[in-house]
Amino acid sequence: MGNARGERDLGANEWGEKIRGTARSPRALVALIVVALLILIPGALLFVAAHPNPDTPPANGPSQIGAFWDKPVHFIETGLANGTRWSVTLSSTTHSSTTTTIRFTWIVGVFPFSVHSVAGYTASPSFGNVTVGNRGATVHITFTPIGQANYRVSFTESGLSTGTTWWVNLNGTNTSAVTTGISFSAANGTYRFTTPALLSGTPGEQFFTTLTNGTVVVNGTNVSVAVPYLTQFFLTMGVTPAGAGNVTPNSGWLLAGTVVNPTENPAAGYAFLSWNGSGNGSYSGTNTTPAITMHGPIGEIATFGLGYPVDFQELGLADGTTWSVTFNGVTQSAFFVFLDFAAPNGTFPYMVAPIPGYHADSYRGNITVAGSPVTVIIHWVRVTYNVSFVESGLPSGTTWSISLNGSTQSAMSSTILFVESNGSFPFTVGSVVGYTANVTAGTVVVSGLDVGVAIGFSAGPVAQGHTVTFVETGLPIGSAWSVTLNGSDATPATTTAMRLTFSHLASGTYHFWVPDAGMFHPANHTGTVSVAGANVTLAIVFAGLGPAVSPAPGMMNSVEELVIFALIAGAVLIAAYLVYRRE
Repeated sequence: MGNARGERDLGANEWGEKIRGTARSPRALVALIVVALLILIPGALLFVAAHPNPDTPPANGPSQIGAFWDKPVHFIETGLANGTRWSVTLSSTTHSSTTTTIRFTWIVGVFPFSVHSVAGYTASPSFGNVTVGNRGATVHITFTPIGQANYRVSFTESGLSTGTTWWVNLNGTNTSAVTTGISFSAANGTYRFTTPALLSGTPGEQFFTTLTNGTVVVNGTNVSVAVPYLTQFFLTMGVTPAGAGNVTPNSGWLLAGTVVNPTENPAAGYAFLSWNGSGNGSYSGTNTTPAITMHGPIGEIATFGLGYPVDFQELGLADGTTWSVTFNGVTQSAFFVFLDFAAPNGTFPYMVAPIPGYHADSYRGNITVAGSPVTVIIHWVRVTYNVSFVESGLPSGTTWSISLNGSTQSAMSSTILFVESNGSFPFTVGSVVGYTANVTAGTVVVSGLDVGVAIGFSAGPVAQGHTVTFVETGLPIGSAWSVTLNGSDATPATTTAMRLTFSHLASGTYHFWVPDAGMFHPANHTGTVSVAGANVTLAIVFAGLGPAVSPAPGMMNSVEELVIFALIAGAVLIAAYLVYRRE
């Protein structure tokens, strides 16, 4: 039956005849061969790229994983002393170790090796070839000592007094000496040693070291070990009479040169009288907290007598102010309200140290202790002076300012007044727009009198001539953009350059506004800029308003894939065209 176009259907036999006819045509046969090559060649290239030749070594050497690569090659030594470093070169790769095994990761095949020399030993074999199979390979290296040479192991002490006996034990052999050196004879090997941690010197003296044990390795050469000793002296602390008080620190060994500040604490009803010291660096006297230096064995005895508390109390000092009192030859200083002493019955002198900026109602006198505690109150009054700054040259009502000693005052009158005690104080003069001061900074010295400082201002040109420059980034070259800055006629200024400058500006604060530039928007489109006696530069950053363009998904990532795809597509088109022409 005919189809809609009036054509008849072709049977299976007719289609077969049509294909065979096409195959018999030389031109058609050539076309089919070309199409097949165009399809097969790109496919082969892709296959080769994805399946490299297993016989070709990878780029990063014989550590690749696979049937042909990554074979373990072990070199195992015997005969070396523990910790001795040895090395093997396989082909051109060298590995070393301080253990008995050196491991390579290699490929299947036969490769040369050599064993590096080790002082005092011979290696067997020292070179040769190793056959690496599927399970790798193992090579045993035997090191043999060259003869039985002995070497000197020397221990040298430092810090011991001349004639002090000391000793060293090396692998069970103990040797002592009064000289600075002790030596042993030993073959290659590893040996343990011990030394005494403490050694006695003269009475009240001892020596100690932290190097009390360790190991030495003899490997074809002599070995030296330094043993440093430090000196300690004994500090003896005591109290008399017993039970009258206590002292710190406790008696004990201290490193030579240590500085110690002993303290005393009398028991109830007792007063500290004096220290009685003996030895190089000791102290004797009435200072309650003396400094002693351990130049040798030292003894310090605190002597107490029957006594009662004598307290000095301050009133009027600022918090944290240190004050000082000397009572009965003993001086104490602190920033506390009370200074505590003790004394037996009797009359004793005191003296109060002066404090700058303050006046005490009593600086010296005598105190009588008569069977009860005594409290002495010292009243302090702060002594201050006027420090005045007087200006001239400013119009009435003009605000000006002074900073003195960290404090700032301003006024519209001609005088600024501070109150200070004796001392030296830095000051600065604040700037006034349109005027110049003859003094801008200095130091005021207060020494028991009021102080006045004159500041003269002179009129000058208003601080003009300063510039504000806006610098744009982000716009295409040649794009027009503008800035409006109030105080500069409030007129927008436009440019196609990267910089836009406003000039002849006085010191002050200005508001600016930057509109969009085409399809670009400024991140800081509005704000303020301050001019304070200097030029100012401000960056304006533009960003595009349009959407960002991103690569289309699925886009080919390599030129090779694109070429192969084009070849396959071309082959399909040629085949379709030839079939169409044949029909």
